[in-house]
Amino acid sequence: MTVSKKFKIGLMSVLAVILIILSIYAYNNLGYTLSSKEAYQIAYQNAGVASKDLLSKSFEKSRLGLKATYHITLKTETTDYSYTIDASTGSIMQRQFYEK
Repeated sequence: MTVSKKFKIGLMSVLAVILIILSIYAYNNLGYTLSSKEAYQIAYQNAGVASKDLLSKSFEKSRLGLKATYHITLKTETTDYSYTIDASTGSIMQRQFYEK
């Protein structure tokens, strides 16, 4: 194999790795235009609770297919709330609540 072929193969390999890294970054970070604080505010407002009323809360970035979402869980003394919020638009995609 000539030096030129080895160089081309090496360059193609490096470019492939860079492309994979950029794809992973884009998948994990693009589409999250709302901040976590804004997503919490949407959930608080929909549930009709204030942060001081919570026993616990959880927050997770996730995806439904290629759509960026936030999954938020709020727990009060009387009710547990679960929300899936579109991370781009802020619309509530799914909500559930369970009274204790």
